[in-house]
Amino acid sequence: MARERSSPAHWAAIANRVIRIVDDRERTKTGRIWVDIGDLRHRFAVFDYSPDRKGIRPREFLAGYAGYLQADAYSGYDELVDRGPATEVACWAHARRKFVEAKEAAPIGAAYAIARD
Repeated sequence: MARERSSPAHWAAIANRVIRIVDDRERTKTGRIWVDIGDLRHRFAVFDYSPDRKGIRPREFLAGYAGYLQADAYSGYDELVDRGPATEVACWAHARRKFVEAKEAAPIGAAYAIARD
């Protein structure tokens, strides 16, 4: 199923979040919901569930995908972009966070670095 929805897209984004699951014995456990969206020409939004955050999960969900992949710095995506057909596109929210942290830690240096650009 991942191949069908992702293959034609030139760009895809993926993220995952922790969710709580109630099993058949009414016990609570955690799982993951993976959100996968496509580009403007190949619009899709797919929600995949996994019981864990193992690196195999995004490789299964994006099997056969070749194109740009926008994701956070989770190491589970490394095989897709380091040894696979996907090209990594950085997550702007995560990059921006580092600038904000730098500004709080060293306001003068951060202001100088931002102004140089």
